Amino acid sequence: VEEFLNKLSLNNVSYIVNVSHYVQEAMFKYVPSRINKSKVIYNIIKQARSQTLHKNNENIFTLIAIGCICKNKNFELIIYSIKFIKDEYDIELYLNIIGTGDDIEYLQRKINKLKLSEYIKLLGYIDNPSDYISNSSMLISSSNSESFGIVVAEALACEVPVIATNTGA
Repeated sequence: VEEFLNKLSLNNVSYIVNVSHYVQEAMFKYVPSRINKSKVIYNIIKQARSQTLHKNNENIFTLIAIGCICKNKNFELIIYSIKFIKDEYDIELYLNIIGTGDDIEYLQRKINKLKLSEYIKLLGYIDNPSDYISNSSMLISSSNSESFGIVVAEALACEVPVIATNTGA
């Protein structure tokens, strides 16, 4: 692996920037000779407070999930969870999914088939989702893998609770 990365001109770089120490340690397993060129620079998260959307009523829960609409983000897990909760409990629960990707039509068909289109909305791409995050009851991150869960950090900066799969990031 190191030989391959060297061919990608790693010898000519000043620094290799990693988003966390976890990612940096993983890189060292494959490119140990780059230790002296490695720096950790965390993603910058601005705390977002919104005045444009109304906060949820105590009895209404609005969840949010954000990411590329693809298999890795595992939005299907959230959809099935919403179905289970709606069937088993008397809770007014809504989910907004922000993002675009190859699986968007598949996801919409799944939502329709489960009769959840009133409760789950695919909002598409939104340039700055901080209003949606800060006005949600909770953020759900259902990814199978993540390098760094930036939307999780954004939600925590907005003081929005998070449920996340264990991705190692």
